[in-house]
Amino acid sequence: MNNLNEKGFGIVEVILVSSILSIVFLAIVGYLVSFSRLTSINRMELEALYHARSSLEQARAVRDGSNGWDILSNLDFAPTSHYNFQISGSSWVPVTGDKIIEKYTIWVVLDPVFRDINDDINLVGGTQDSNSMKVTTHVSFYAGGEAKEIELFEYLTNFR
Repeated sequence: MNNLNEKGFGIVEVILVSSILSIVFLAIVGYLVSFSRLTSINRMELEALYHARSSLEQARAVRDGSNGWDILSNLDFAPTSHYNFQISGSSWVPVTGDKIIEKYTIWVVLDPVFRDINDDINLVGGTQDSNSMKVTTHVSFYAGGEAKEIELFEYLTNFR
């Protein structure tokens, strides 16, 4: 005898609930994997920013040292000339080439500064200011399967 008021689940209901739970579980796992990947990339970008800022601070430390401006201004200002800074004794000194720290490649490029007749910085020409230079620091790394680069710059002057 068939009783239509029987309690319990049939095979169709069990398959339906299992399918819905599987879809929800896979969505949660996918979200967690994406979140973990993005967190890792953000951490690497933050570390790269730290290295870039550190290089700018090191350039300032060279400038502030004894004969520091003379040391910096006598370096090659060509865009292909890469520098980094290393500690020598108790002060920072510029050295030629890139610096590699773990998965980060760090280099600094120095550029002359040109000013117009109003003494404003001019990017396309003017008179070279021998008491100013542009310091650009680059940090490259791989994150999420692609090459990334952080670039920061600031202007240094011979006036402390």
